[in-house]
Amino acid sequence: MRIIRSKTPIWLLLVLFFSVACVPPPAVRPPGFDSYEAVLVRVSSEIPATDTETEQLTTLLVDALNDAGIYRQVGRMPFASELKTLRVDVEIVHMNRTSDAKRIAFGKMAMSNEVRVQVKLTDQAAGTVLTSFPLEGTSPKRSGIQADWPWGNVNNALRQISRQLVRRLAAWSTPEN
Repeated sequence: MRIIRSKTPIWLLLVLFFSVACVPPPAVRPPGFDSYEAVLVRVSSEIPATDTETEQLTTLLVDALNDAGIYRQVGRMPFASELKTLRVDVEIVHMNRTSDAKRIAFGKMAMSNEVRVQVKLTDQAAGTVLTSFPLEGTSPKRSGIQADWPWGNVNNALRQISRQLVRRLAAWSTPEN
């Protein structure tokens, strides 16, 4: 029996295999998605005592969508528009908060703040759900001794979610060639 030898190291093949296997599939663009001219943002939470975070995520999303200039109108519930409107329902389904005192005392061992949301995009006029997908944001796991550490609060995780959602909507709103 003859052994076949390869010039490519086995560890490189394993790294390539696992890096490709662990990449999530790209989100599928809903058909006709580029025809929306207005967006309505509604953020809710199934977690008690998250009113502050719910309001903050709503504000972050509305501001980021306005800054991106993707839609002619951006609003929050209640919202009325004559334009074809996309409703973005964001539900906070998981939130892990780490206090500043715990972060200073335990550093990286205190873990990071996490926020997971479920996003549902709906045609406002027809009430048809176009797509649904999860997003996740985390704060850094750095210690309070480092000068660039932004205190690792939930705000950073909410900003990440906002940026991820706006990027996805921007990519989907560009007409396909």
